[in-house]
Amino acid sequence: MNQESDVGSNNNHSEISEEGKNVRSVTCAKCGSLVLRSGIGTYLKDFPFDLPLMYQKRDKKVDEVDQIETEKLSDWWFVTDMFAFENVGFTHSFNGRKFLACADCEVGPIGVVDTLDATSRYLISLERILHK
Repeated sequence: MNQESDVGSNNNHSEISEEGKNVRSVTCAKCGSLVLRSGIGTYLKDFPFDLPLMYQKRDKKVDEVDQIETEKLSDWWFVTDMFAFENVGFTHSFNGRKFLACADCEVGPIGVVDTLDATSRYLISLERILHK
């Protein structure tokens, strides 16, 4: 039996425990590196957020913020302590946000933290990871 779910498994409620935690470990969709151990992340549903695309088109200048292509994502795993992650890197703060990427293969962003939000929720998009 295949223990790996597809990227974008945000509609698969079998990944969410009764307590709202991730049942299986969260891994990078590209390299398989462990991002978050099982039972650590809390499910956050219907929280729309524009996250930059993982791959930007080369024919555009991305020097300006309005030139960065984004997609609206709304289902997340979140933690309130950055040290809860296993292999996650953080960008410098940009417009009040830090973006999260796989620390092993540097693919991302897989998530975001709003540094101006008092709740300090570190979000990982369910559409940009795998569950194992």
